[in-house]
Amino acid sequence: MAENQRDIENPGDDGGNEAQGPYHQIICKAAKRGDWESAKQILDINVKYACDRITKGGDRALHIAAAGKHSEFVKQLVMRLNPEDMELKNDRGCTAFCYAVVSGVVANAKVMIIKNRNLSTIRAYDDMIPIHQAALLGHKEMVSFLCTVTPFQELIYQERIELLEATIRNDMYDEALNFFHKDRRLASARLKGNRSMLNLLARKLQALTTEKQEGVWRKFVGSTSALFSTPLQNSTQEQSSPTSCKARKLLEEMWEEYSNLTEKFAHLIRPQQILHCAAKEGNDQFLDMILHTNPDLLWELNEKRQSILHVAVLHRQEKVVRLICNIHGYKDFITLLEDKDRNNVLHLAAMTQTTFCRDNNENPLPDEQLTQRAKEQEKIMPQSLLRLSTAALQFDREISWFKDMENMMPPSLCDMLNDDDRTPKQLFSKEHMSLKIEGEKSIRDTAKSCMLVATLIATVTFSAIFTVPGGNHHEGAGAKKKTVFTVSDAVAMIYSMVSIVNFLSILILRYTEDNFHVALKRLFMGLAALGVSIAGMLVAFTAAFFLVYNKALVPILIAVFSGVPVALFWFLNTKLWFESTASMFRNLYRFIQQ
Repeated sequence: MAENQRDIENPGDDGGNEAQGPYHQIICKAAKRGDWESAKQILDINVKYACDRITKGGDRALHIAAAGKHSEFVKQLVMRLNPEDMELKNDRGCTAFCYAVVSGVVANAKVMIIKNRNLSTIRAYDDMIPIHQAALLGHKEMVSFLCTVTPFQELIYQERIELLEATIRNDMYDEALNFFHKDRRLASARLKGNRSMLNLLARKLQALTTEKQEGVWRKFVGSTSALFSTPLQNSTQEQSSPTSCKARKLLEEMWEEYSNLTEKFAHLIRPQQILHCAAKEGNDQFLDMILHTNPDLLWELNEKRQSILHVAVLHRQEKVVRLICNIHGYKDFITLLEDKDRNNVLHLAAMTQTTFCRDNNENPLPDEQLTQRAKEQEKIMPQSLLRLSTAALQFDREISWFKDMENMMPPSLCDMLNDDDRTPKQLFSKEHMSLKIEGEKSIRDTAKSCMLVATLIATVTFSAIFTVPGGNHHEGAGAKKKTVFTVSDAVAMIYSMVSIVNFLSILILRYTEDNFHVALKRLFMGLAALGVSIAGMLVAFTAAFFLVYNKALVPILIAVFSGVPVALFWFLNTKLWFESTASMFRNLYRFIQQ
């Protein structure tokens, strides 16, 4: 009993080791569960138990409760502690306030900061300030709160850079604007990899634009866009989200500060190739803002002597190309530029990602070198092209891109030779040979499989038309059901024959770059006709049950379930329908323009 009394009166006399007494174990378990009543019974005896180390890592009760997000426990415990008790650290150099910040519970952080205002500037074991920890973890509300209690002037310049970078990466643009307004020198700060803050922000703005989910109709309209804008597309332009608007505002203010550094401007822009990176990623909003005030930057060349337009064409960035072509007085001059390999704009439009998968002697690279080269060289085809469902659609999109560029550029570029003595057309044929073969194979294989199904449907429906269920004599409602059966069966047979003709024409078609879209159009028409024939066959099947069972429950159930195969056929091929339709619209629009 006396031993227990001594333990209660002197809870901190454990030589710096974690407390092992029964009271410490009760507090530890209570803090983990958020059971304040159990902890209160011990702390009422001696409140100093709250300051004892109760884990091997040196955590106190407040550390454990804050990490467990137990707000009521933290609130009651803080009321019993002195301000200096809040600054106690564990073996990792973290205060309980750091745990509250990392957990993201603003209420716990507020309770602690009211008790001790110095907690916001006490650094953890890695010398990281609490607000930086919250920003790295993406706790937006916590960062907003800590902005009001953390003295910005006490942060060194490197900490300010890291803090601004963390807020931008986690889309906290209100806080980022706040930090930037307090220190506008951050516009010219350098990040890891010798990148600038402006470069990071430009990439984030593009990510916010591309990550926003679109509806099915918007995806379809967007997929039909090439280098032209139509009223249909303009009517479906997406409104910018609040987050992207704030990011754009920060970008504009940062660019304004950036461009004011006249003595460093060229040295900051050229080595980082910010504009070329934006063109490669399709960041038309950033380029629009920059080129609107500095159109002369269109003449900036990268190490390959390629302009922004060349990079945009190379990476199939339609919006960027359209933006540059709408800047009057510049396009006609820039299109005449050649890179260090004497490739003009059309040569770049003819290239694919396989360009970097060969050595100088046109031999394929070994797997080891190919893997290394893939890490060193950026792939050309954008993700929007690689997401197409078949190689045939990819090849058709490449043909459309090349033809669009041909229509936009001066005719003299079409016959120019590069260092390999190839015209753009010859380079296109060479670069896309493997994709063309793969696309042709996918179309033929699909046509063969579908033609087999269409033949089976035609055979079955042809024989069924002469064997009406229940006999040939029906009156009243039976006559109507017989009519439905006959018409639907005839529709199924006729459309199956239509699909057979389309698929057969695909098999005998000679595939060239100029008529490749014809094969896709016939494939789409064949699939549509096959879908109609399947629907007609199932309607005839359902009508036959009504003729046999009359008003029984069986034909009703059969009618319900017969719609499942038709729905599956259209649903499972939805992506193919939209992509094929988009391809047809693109070619139709080009034909109308010509």
